[in-house]
Amino acid sequence: MKQIRTLRVRFALWTTALILLLLAAFGAFVYFNLSNSLNAAVDTSLAVSAAQAAAGLNIQNGQVIIPEAIRADESWIQALSERGLTVILLAKDGGVIQAAGPYRDMVVPVTGPQSDNPQGTYLTLTDRVEENDPLRAYILPILDNGQVAGWVQVIQSLGAVQDALDRLLTALLIGGATLLLFAALGGYILSARALRPIDQITQTAQRIAGGDDLSARLNLPDTGDEVSRLAATFDAMLVRLDNSFRRERQFTTDASHELRTPLAAMQAILGVIREGERPPGDYRQALDDLAEEANRLRGLTEDLLRLGAVKIRRWSPANAWFSRTY
Repeated sequence: MKQIRTLRVRFALWTTALILLLLAAFGAFVYFNLSNSLNAAVDTSLAVSAAQAAAGLNIQNGQVIIPEAIRADESWIQALSERGLTVILLAKDGGVIQAAGPYRDMVVPVTGPQSDNPQGTYLTLTDRVEENDPLRAYILPILDNGQVAGWVQVIQSLGAVQDALDRLLTALLIGGATLLLFAALGGYILSARALRPIDQITQTAQRIAGGDDLSARLNLPDTGDEVSRLAATFDAMLVRLDNSFRRERQFTTDASHELRTPLAAMQAILGVIREGERPPGDYRQALDDLAEEANRLRGLTEDLLRLGAVKIRRWSPANAWFSRTY
């Protein structure tokens, strides 16, 4: 869980999710667009075949008659079979006049208003399947003076369409899964490379927090991006902190030296006085010298307190003097 919360893993996951959505939208568009195109091509083929079959028929006394030349010619039947088409010619009463093709026994009942549509009617026969493939049928009425004299039915299996769509779906799934895998790996590698300066900043900060060495610097090349500017700002902050701590150490050294001088003088005076008996004048002189050194020590202490108060105010974020002072 801790590894999942890292920026590089989250970046890789977000990139993969985005690509997954794009692939799903693109795959759905390609799949349904191809499905519509293939189904439209099947419908066009059915309509053309039905029109060609109807064009060779004769109508006498409201009855559909097949010319002997066409009835005796079996080449068109073979051509239809090779194309996977079935043509069924129905009489006015719904009886089969002639049927040719692999689905000659699957006559569609010509009842209902859709059978009288002069433009023809398309039907998908899901209840009449061959090897789990539905059939597509086109019913074209044969008109004689506006009256229906018979019908031409053309039937074709949608197996080829389903096979093409299944192959496309398989290709999309395999290709999409492969692309997602490479996208996840690439996103992780790119994010790790992009966030490498952040790791260096973290390691440098931890190294500084573990000791007093403020001389560490990132020194990353200036690439002009956000991470580069962050690294430059971090280095500038380290420079200001280093200079600030140097001044603090120098200030502490100077203060210790200044305070040590009056203390050493007071200790020397006391040491001399305590060596033996002295005249009263020497004691008064020693007390005067001690008072002078005490006043000097008090003055130094007050100066240090005032200087410390000024530095605290300048360090305060409310005054925003940090960058100008250090």
